Amino acid sequence: MTKPPFELERMDAAVRTSGVGVWLNPLPLGDLVWNDNTKAHFHLPPDARPTLELFYERLHEEDRERVRVSIDRAVQQRHQFDEVYRTIGPDGSHKWIHAVGRVSTDESGEPTRFDGITLDITAQVTAQQRLREFADAAPAMLWVTEPDGVCSFLSLAWTQFTGQPETAGLGFGWLEMVHPDDRPMTGAAFRSANAAQTDFRCEHRIRHRDGRGAG
Repeated sequence: MTKPPFELERMDAAVRTSGVGVWLNPLPLGDLVWNDNTKAHFHLPPDARPTLELFYERLHEEDRERVRVSIDRAVQQRHQFDEVYRTIGPDGSHKWIHAVGRVSTDESGEPTRFDGITLDITAQVTAQQRLREFADAAPAMLWVTEPDGVCSFLSLAWTQFTGQPETAGLGFGWLEMVHPDDRPMTGAAFRSANAAQTDFRCEHRIRHRDGRGAG
């Protein structure tokens, strides 16, 4: 078995206990260089010798083409690679993986490697799915925001009432559904509450999917 490059051994020693996967794949892609954590993310033993073909075999079929396009774009156009996908084991079990990478170049600017990391986010995705099941069954509109105030989740009740797709309401897009006369006040109150980490309390009108409350 080919000895892994020193750089991979050094990086692996630093991140092994954290569960972070490290990959330093030479270009053009063929034989892949992964640490043991990355192999585990793909349901492989430490002595496995990963290849590009095996990589795609272990991807969920619904994610395969999207990831293929993203990798081609990252390698050919030097774009950042940032994808979440599912890997499938021989027993049918799956893991949710978040991968981030980029192309490394030599002194002349020629691409030499496609490097990056993987994280197993199965626990987070499972928790989010449970939250969605709970939220979508609730009779009220529920949402989740991140520490910076960006909305990262809207329940089904929000979409059903406003007609706004969840993806459009994320970030601060939900403010578009607030009555125009109430929008500045609502946005200011929300940002103030978020900055102070206090309760957000504001009475305002929300536009219904049939246009009621639009102003």
